[in-house]
Amino acid sequence: MKRKEEISQPFDSSPQVFAINDLGRGPAGVKTFTLREGYISPLHPTEPNVAMYLKIIYGLVGSLVFCIVPFAGYIMYNRNANSEEIPKTTEPSVMVFKDLITVLIIFFDVTIVNCSHQQLYIDVAMSSVAERQKVDDFRLDRDQIITVKVLGSGNFGQVSKAVYKPLNFEVAVKSLKGNAKKKDLQDMLTELDLMKTLRPHPHLVDLIGCCIEKGTGNFDYPLLIVLEYLPNGDLLGYLRKSRGIEDAYDTGENRPSSTLTENDLLSFAWMIADGMSYLSTMKIVHRDLAARNVLVGDNKVCKISDFGLARGLEGDIYTRKTQARLPVRWMPPESIFYGTSTTITGRNCKNPWSYGMVMWEVFTIGGSPYPGVKSREIAGLLETGYRMLRPPYISQELYSIMAKCWEEQPERRPTFLWLCSAVKRLLDDYQKNVNLEVYEGDNYIHLDVTKNKE
Repeated sequence: MKRKEEISQPFDSSPQVFAINDLGRGPAGVKTFTLREGYISPLHPTEPNVAMYLKIIYGLVGSLVFCIVPFAGYIMYNRNANSEEIPKTTEPSVMVFKDLITVLIIFFDVTIVNCSHQQLYIDVAMSSVAERQKVDDFRLDRDQIITVKVLGSGNFGQVSKAVYKPLNFEVAVKSLKGNAKKKDLQDMLTELDLMKTLRPHPHLVDLIGCCIEKGTGNFDYPLLIVLEYLPNGDLLGYLRKSRGIEDAYDTGENRPSSTLTENDLLSFAWMIADGMSYLSTMKIVHRDLAARNVLVGDNKVCKISDFGLARGLEGDIYTRKTQARLPVRWMPPESIFYGTSTTITGRNCKNPWSYGMVMWEVFTIGGSPYPGVKSREIAGLLETGYRMLRPPYISQELYSIMAKCWEEQPERRPTFLWLCSAVKRLLDDYQKNVNLEVYEGDNYIHLDVTKNKE
């Protein structure tokens, strides 16, 4: 910790700046800064630079090893060459030589995550956990996490329900399968790093901790992200269950107790906008904002999840493009056509478009965007300026909020602060904005509900 010195009252500092070249020194420029009450730190820390010392030690040890190993190998080679007996198997000395080389490669290619005596999983990508953020504040003992059952599974990852023994409460554990690629691991690390920067928020899934070490648990990869457990599963499945539809993507154990009301739907929309508003203030872009990535907890509280690692879902949700899985039904035109995510004055314009699609999912009670349209046809429709029409059972005012999210020009799309206010106004309004008595759910069912593939 750097020593800090207290400033008892404001004072002015006026450093002089000179321009110097071969012709001499120019006139001084003076800039005055006023330092407020608070603290200042000295230029030189009082504690030694441990990282620098470690680098010096590593360098010296490495140089010493590189000098000794070839010399030892040369002696071993000559000793074997002078022997009359041809060895039938590899000499132990040669194996030691190979082991030294292997250890040397590992030593310089992998960052040491922890200096404890515990055996760590050695992987270049895994080492970045410690490099990017302090892990100790979030690290959990893997053997204290008891898996109950798998809640949902994708191509490369899965989410399991588990119990964290020290506190005896249920958690959700995100892990990778054995066939996951290094890119999937890096995505998961990115999600972990991002979640560690967020403060607790009522409409974001909370990070409980993580595991980066091998243990006795039944997981293919050592990296685990431990999250709060929300028993009602994802919002998409929750909405569809309320209509009596069994959904392929639902991870929840509980079924809605009754038919959802207009107030429920508006509350869902507002809570999602509120969570996204906080993410936007943190300059975070959700890569896959959709109802399937919103979880439902007790008292119908919605929380946004999956900040970095999109689940490998089957069917119509993702379309291939340069070997990438793209949620084209939730993407704005500029992202589909150019692979870009437009940012205007520090705010991202992709998420409001996706939020408009989430509103569609909510108010069609689990319907799919662009019902009846195949994913490969969506780009052509957007080129013509097509937008989904207003469902006849929702008000024009509610539909206009969706339509604003789907503006062609990214800079004309609303901020989440505006969206929060607009939806909250409808939530507090006594006028009927959703007439569920005339709702016809069959108009909004898409092929993914019946598990058919395009």
